[in-house]
Amino acid sequence: MTSSDQEPPKNQVEALINLFTQGRFQNVLIEASQTQKRFPTSVLLYNVCGGAHMELGQFDLAIENYEKALLIKPNYADAFCNIGIVQQKKGELNAAIQNYKKAIKINSRHVSAHYNMGISYKTKGDPEGAIICFKKAIKLHSGYAEAYNNMGIAFIDVSKLEKAVDCFKQAVEIKPDYAEAHYNMGNALREKNNLVLALSHYQQAFEINPNYVEALNNIGNIFVEKGQLDKAIYNYEKVVKINPQYFEVYFKLANIFLDTCKPERAIDCFKQVIKIKPDHFVAYNNMGTVLLNINKTESAIECFNKAVKNQPDYALAYSNLGLAFSQKGELGESQP
Repeated sequence: MTSSDQEPPKNQVEALINLFTQGRFQNVLIEASQTQKRFPTSVLLYNVCGGAHMELGQFDLAIENYEKALLIKPNYADAFCNIGIVQQKKGELNAAIQNYKKAIKINSRHVSAHYNMGISYKTKGDPEGAIICFKKAIKLHSGYAEAYNNMGIAFIDVSKLEKAVDCFKQAVEIKPDYAEAHYNMGNALREKNNLVLALSHYQQAFEINPNYVEALNNIGNIFVEKGQLDKAIYNYEKVVKINPQYFEVYFKLANIFLDTCKPERAIDCFKQVIKIKPDHFVAYNNMGTVLLNINKTESAIECFNKAVKNQPDYALAYSNLGLAFSQKGELGESQP
C-alpha cells in the first residue's frame, strides 16, 4: 500500500539518518527499500540510498539512485552535487565539475557544490580554479574550516605562502583540533624556513592524532635539518613502530646511521627497506657500499648485482661493482 504523501514521516527519515551517521549503510539500504514501498516517489529516499551505496563503494548504484531522484525532481541540486561527488571519487573530475555547476545553477548558494568543485579543480592540478571555488564556499559559510584548509594547500601550490598560512590559521581557529590543518601549516612554515614554528604545528598535529605518521616524519625531517640527529632517530623510530611499512623512513634512518658511523644499524635499516620494497635499487646499492667499506666484499657484490638487476641503467651501481671486484682482487680473492 502506497502513501499519498511523497515523503516519509519525519521519524522514519530521522531513523535512516541515524543509521547512516552510525555507518550502518547496509541497514540504511534495507530500511529504505522497505519504506520505498509506501513512498515510491520520495526523492529523499533515493538520495539517502545513493549516499549509502557511495559509502559502500558501489558507485554505479549510487549514481543510479541519484538519477532516479532527478527523474522525479529535475531541479534537485543535492542530487547533481552528489553525482559529482561520486564521479570525483571515481576520478572523473571533468564530469564531476559539470554536475557541480548544474547544482550551482539551480542553487547559487549550494556550499557543498562550491567546495567539492574546488576539490576537483585542486585534484586536476588547477589550484587557481580551486581557490575561486573555496572562496565562494567560505563566503557562504564563514566557519568552513575544511574549505580554509584546502584553500591553504592550493595557495602553497601557487607559492603564495603567506596566504596559505593565513588560511591554516583560520582553519585551526575555527577547529582547534584540526590535525590536518596544523600539519599543512607546518608544511607552509617549513617552506618559509620557519623551522621552529613548523615543528610546533607538526607536534600539535601529532598530539591531536597519535597515528599521524606524516607529521611525525616531518618532525624527524626538521631535526635532521637542525642537525639534531638523535631526536630525528627517536621520531623516525616512532614512525616505523606505528607504520612498519613506511620504507622511506627506514631509508632515512639508514643514512643517518651511515653519517654517525653505525654501519651495522644502517645495514639493518636497508634490509628493512628491501623487505618492504624488494625492487629498491638505491637501497641495494647503498647497502653494498656499506658492506664494501667494512670489507664484506662478496655480500657487497651481491647487493650491487641486485641493484643493476632492478635498474639496468644504474651507472653508480656498475661503478661500485668495479670497485668491489678491484677490492676483491687486492684482498687476494679469486676472480669470478
